Amino acid sequence: MARKVNFIKTHSVAQIAYLAGLIDGEGCLYIGNVKQGKYGSGYQWHSVLKITSCDEELIIWLENTFGGAKDSRYRWTSKKAFTRAIYNWNCAGEMLDYILPLVRPYLIIKAKQCDVMIRYRSTCKNIGSKRLPQEITDKRLLLLAEIRNLNSRFHNHALKNPSPLSP
Repeated sequence: MARKVNFIKTHSVAQIAYLAGLIDGEGCLYIGNVKQGKYGSGYQWHSVLKITSCDEELIIWLENTFGGAKDSRYRWTSKKAFTRAIYNWNCAGEMLDYILPLVRPYLIIKAKQCDVMIRYRSTCKNIGSKRLPQEITDKRLLLLAEIRNLNSRFHNHALKNPSPLSP
């Protein structure tokens, strides 16, 4: 089970700036949804900040400093010469509401993704287990598309940036 962040603990500027650097370099801000219900009548939504590293010491530091959860897996190298351990630190839910505003001033590469995630998290307040109103679902779908576009590795792909001359 994931540990919650210690909201009482004060994090130094250096710790927050270092976390922002890790997010910029090794992090992923992700929004996802899965159809739920027998006939796909709604969505189950989730948002995650994940940092991946081959160095377990870094992931342990993140877990000890900020809370969150760590996990590991093995991955083949590109030429399948050997496997290597990959470690993840995950942050979700209320932890995102705490961490994202702290790191936002220090982010460079992932600043836009952070802004989208903060807007997404604002749609998660005081909902409970009720079905989401359609306007919130519509807003979340737009934010999902926006973060997918920002996270895409194919920034100059023809389908993302169609030519004004294309039909």
